[in-house]
Amino acid sequence: MEKSDESNTDLEELKNADWARFWVQVMRDLRNGVKLKKVQERQYNPLPIEYQLTPYEMLMDDIRSRRYTLRKVMVNGDIPPRLKKSAHEIILDFIRSRPPLNPASARKLKPTPPRPRSLHERILEEIKAERKLRPVSPEETRRSRL
Repeated sequence: MEKSDESNTDLEELKNADWARFWVQVMRDLRNGVKLKKVQERQYNPLPIEYQLTPYEMLMDDIRSRRYTLRKVMVNGDIPPRLKKSAHEIILDFIRSRPPLNPASARKLKPTPPRPRSLHERILEEIKAERKLRPVSPEETRRSRL
């Protein structure tokens, strides 16, 4: 509470002109780029840093190093059938319980929409098409020869 009271009184003491000058200084520093202080390098310590393990990591480390032996779960002197199956078998049973998929040969696909012919294809078709010649009378052929 004391710190907040002090900061409130400090803020009240600042006037608008002070705030404006401070704002201009901050904006100028941001435009010019903020310069960071040099960080003093740590003394090199050849010893490894010790980290504290989480409880899960400690348990996994104990299991890996076999510090403890895990007992099998028994129900009426036998392993329950749920635990007898491996994860692979459980996944396969789940897949088998799903409805079967239709074979790909039975599936009907929509017909592909006709793609528009390119300009090149249209020009080639026009070239390959028979030329339609208009009939010419024999008189016109005689005139053109003369």
